[in-house]
Amino acid sequence: MDSLTIYISIFSSIIAFITSLLLTRKLIPMLKKQNIVNHDLNKKDKRLIPEMGGIGVIFAFFLGMNFSLFWDTPINFRLLAIVLFTIMGVAFIGIMDDLLDLSQLTKSILPFVIGIPLGIGLPDRTLTLPFFGSVNLGFWMILLIPLGITAITNLTNMLEGFNGLGSGLGIIVTTSLIIISFITGHLDGLYLLIPLLGALLGFFYYNKYPSKIFPGDTLTFFQGATIGCAAIIGDLKTIAAILYLPMLVEFILKAKGRFPARNHGNIMDDGTLTYDGKVFSLTHLLMRNFKLTEKRLVFLLWLMEAILCAVMILMVFWSGPEYAW
Repeated sequence: MDSLTIYISIFSSIIAFITSLLLTRKLIPMLKKQNIVNHDLNKKDKRLIPEMGGIGVIFAFFLGMNFSLFWDTPINFRLLAIVLFTIMGVAFIGIMDDLLDLSQLTKSILPFVIGIPLGIGLPDRTLTLPFFGSVNLGFWMILLIPLGITAITNLTNMLEGFNGLGSGLGIIVTTSLIIISFITGHLDGLYLLIPLLGALLGFFYYNKYPSKIFPGDTLTFFQGATIGCAAIIGDLKTIAAILYLPMLVEFILKAKGRFPARNHGNIMDDGTLTYDGKVFSLTHLLMRNFKLTEKRLVFLLWLMEAILCAVMILMVFWSGPEYAW
């Protein structure tokens, strides 16, 4: 990636950031007017907050990415079309879930179906594993790619429910993958990650505590699909899977409760959150063992993810590009 392409990519992120910032601001009263709202369960007054803020992020992302691709297309057109189809298809599933409240089974099957063309169209059939190197999976990659898209979209959706939590985690993971992409020289995913980072930062301004707008499954599904596709075409599949370990732990805990468990706790007079039921979430575990306000709880989860990402960046840097996972 030459210096001109880097400047273009940075400008695409700036476009996505400004668009997301302005559009999210406009969406807040519009969504309120249409009564597309949900209760903020971690506030005493259970205030109603506009939902489906992910719509603005999606538009901002594609505006920024289109500017970048106008100057330079990193991958063949056929693969690019499949990637964009996958991202938009999964985003549409998130929109349907926000509006229609889809079942967990439906949210598992539909992303898999959407991901099949990417599994078929991806020319690289190898998966790089720690200590084993590159393994050619051949036909099985056609099934593993849709499974990966299903997993990452649903995992992104699992660890949510607090002001700024999901968008903040997305910013941390996206930033880390951008850094790792430059270290390894696997740059194709940057054309998705860089505008995604800008769009998430613009949305985060209104989603951070106290939230003025919620992302909805519209954003969590879109965010997961975009990160997943970037990892797939950028040959960072294993690294992305490791960065999603906290979300995997969240999935396992929720699976114990057969998924209906919510993340919120009981609000005390001093603003701290408590939880005394069975542990079906990382947030339950933290609320039971520490005296945390919502802001501190979210910061602690961000910190856990940031430490994991920092460790992975250092491991990749020390290993060198030829040994990177």
